[in-house]
Amino acid sequence: MNTGNAMNDPHQEAGGPLYQHLEASIALLHRYYRQYQTFLRKQFDISPAEMDLIAYLARQGGSKMRVVCGHFGYKLSTFTSMVDRAEADGIVVRVASPMDRRVTLLMLTERGNTIYREYSEHIRGAARLLHAQWEVQPMHHFFKGLEALSDHLQQL
Repeated sequence: MNTGNAMNDPHQEAGGPLYQHLEASIALLHRYYRQYQTFLRKQFDISPAEMDLIAYLARQGGSKMRVVCGHFGYKLSTFTSMVDRAEADGIVVRVASPMDRRVTLLMLTERGNTIYREYSEHIRGAARLLHAQWEVQPMHHFFKGLEALSDHLQQL
């Protein structure tokens, strides 16, 4: 009797073919992430965390430092160190809020905006290549798979 439980299917058990394929896929994703890190360092001399900050500020505009910190889930001291580096690298600038001078806003500099534009164009180019090669249905399955993976990884 099949209950739909992966443990009842020898192909899906730990060590089974699907499990081995999953492990290999995770290792491949990790390799691609390392390549992404290398790309960001070579192309822009920034870290993935700095790219996340740039993308957030590009989409949200000037934002309160505490709000941005909360979005990423960093401790304030850790986030402050990251912003110190990004500010020293000319990526972001801290400004006092015109509404409340006690509040610090983070804003992208021209360099931060340029990095975001160039990075976005790189991503658009990759998306164009994939879009040209995939049919609609496999692309839809890919998106659903990425959403499920993202949901599960957030729970770890």
